[in-house]
Parts: sequence; C-alpha cells; structure tokens
Amino acid sequence: MNIFKRQIKRLVSESRYRLLQNYAWELRALTSKIKHRYQPLLFNDRFFLGYVLKKKIGFINNIESIKILALRGSTTDFGFCAPMIKDSYNLGLTNADLYTTYQLYNRYRGEMTNLKDVVIFVNPSVIGYFYIKTASRYLSVVYSHFFDISYPSIDTLEDKYLKKIYSKINKIEKEVGIAEDDYKGYETKSFLENIDVESRVETHLRENNREPDQIIYLEKLSKLISEDGRELLIVIPPFRSDYKALLPSEEIVFKKIFGAKLLSTKIVSYYSSSIFSDDDMGDTDHLNELGAKKITRLIAEILK
Repeated sequence: MNIFKRQIKRLVSESRYRLLQNYAWELRALTSKIKHRYQPLLFNDRFFLGYVLKKKIGFINNIESIKILALRGSTTDFGFCAPMIKDSYNLGLTNADLYTTYQLYNRYRGEMTNLKDVVIFVNPSVIGYFYIKTASRYLSVVYSHFFDISYPSIDTLEDKYLKKIYSKINKIEKEVGIAEDDYKGYETKSFLENIDVESRVETHLRENNREPDQIIYLEKLSKLISEDGRELLIVIPPFRSDYKALLPSEEIVFKKIFGAKLLSTKIVSYYSSSIFSDDDMGDTDHLNELGAKKITRLIAEILK
C-alpha cells in the first residue's frame, strides 16, 4: 500500500475507506468506458495524423539508404535516437503492436535494398497487446491508409468515425510538406505527466497476460528477416524504478520472448542495467532524450 493510501486510512474509518475504494473503482471503470467510446477521436487529431504522415514521408525518402530500421511502438519511438547512427531510421509508431510491426516489414522488405539490421524495443505489454482488440482499434484505419498494410477485418469500427478520420486524413495530406532531408523519424517527446504507476502496471500486465498472445508475429518477423539475410535485435530497455518495483521478475514478464522460436535474432536487456537510472526516464516506461542517446550508443556498438 502506498503512502497516500495509508494516510487516507488513518483519517477515515475502515468502512468509509472501503466506500472510498468502491467509488475509486467505479470511477476507474467509468473512465475506461469513456475512453473506449471516444478513443477514435484521438486518432482523428491533426497532430497525431501529421506525426504519422511525417514518419511515412521520412521513411520513403530514406528507404533505399536505410541500413538500420527501428520498428514497433512508442518504446521504440522514444528510445531510438536515429540521428546518432548513420543510415538508420526510427519507424516506431504510437501503439504499434507486433502484428503491425510484422506487416510493416513485410510490406517494405523488398524496397529497403541496403537494410542490414532491424531493431525493436519491447515493453511488458507487447506480449499480448493487439490494438484491434482494444480502444485503440481505430489506429488500424490510420496505419493501413498511410503505410498500405492490411489489418484483420473487424465489425466494431463505426462508419461515422471512419468518415471523420478519412476526412481529416485527406486534409492533412494536403497540408504536410516533405520532411527535412535530415529527418530520421526521431524527435524529442512530451511525456505522460501525473501518471498513476499502479494503473499503468495493471494495464501492461493485462496485455502481458492476454490470450492468445502475439508472439507468433514476432516469430514470423524473425523468419522473414532471416530469409532476407538480415539480423533482428530485440531490446529490452530500462524502466523507471517505481514501475519496475510493481512488476514480476524480468524472466516472468518476458518469458514468452525469451522462449520464442526466433531466427537470426539477438536479445539484449537493460532491464537491470546499472548504466541507467530514473534520470534517463521521461515517464514510467519511456526513455527521455538523455536515455535515448545513451541506449542508442550501446545499440550502435552491438551492430558494428
């Protein structure tokens, strides 16, 4: 029990404390329902659509020269400082799951004629996270449109939201210009402020334990990379100490990744590394610019 909870319990009776707990649980449930209902509006946001389109433009501009490609979700997006490594590109995308990562590589594998290495950062939620099954399901519309990748057919996408998203996509495509020549997909980020670490861990462990898991797409990705004569590097980054304190051991959290049938793959872990501290973290599970530069230097040494 954290300090805040202990203080409340001292101030109120046991029965009132339980009542407060019930209210808190109800509020959390209501918040979850609201988020699930209105999540499509987040992916209708001009800033988000511009971010995805800029990533796509920069990727296509560099596609023939890329030797190191970083893929997957925000852990990669925040953690891989591509400008530090010549001929690398950060195609980490918010909430991109292993299915999307596999689809992206499969779609462009033949066009990346100089590619040698693929890097993906993983966090605890990646094991089972499949955004089609979550409130983030409208991401499929955005990523499918911009990157010409397929996604599973689902009947929970509402036409009224689809029309809004496509309308905004059409507008943003006319407004966003060509990315700068030196744009490598990495920018300094803003972070999740006032995050409830317990809720964050609870959400990530829910996805970590989700069945069926998504390891099949990691195995399929490694198979394609191996067939193409390339290498896959899986990076387990550091996490903030309060977040990590609420997790099971690394061996349990990443058990399915360690046990996956992977080809031409190296797994490197900084989960318990003394090289990093909380000063390198922007929030519970994303590296800040200092941490990103530090881990990118280490990756560069591995890929030499």
